[in-house]
Amino acid sequence: MTSVVETNRRLARETLAGSVLEYQEPEVAVSVAWFRITSERLTATQLQQLLREEDVHVLPGTYFHWYTPSRGERFVASRSPATGEVRRLR
Repeated sequence: MTSVVETNRRLARETLAGSVLEYQEPEVAVSVAWFRITSERLTATQLQQLLREEDVHVLPGTYFHWYTPSRGERFVASRSPATGEVRRLR
């Protein structure tokens, strides 16, 4: 039986393939999906602002790199990659 988390991960990988967001396989079981921003011209903070205008909510990785927030500018996290929201990330 496939869990909701596994289904969402598969959906995220398939939907965002070829976009500026690259799905990051988790090393431990977590309920958030992490994506690496492949474009060097786009930061996590900028992407969050752009997506907010589309009513898509992500957290910049800067919130998870307290000591060196700049390291988190290459990553965003999505709490619930539901079908419609993931498609709008593309």
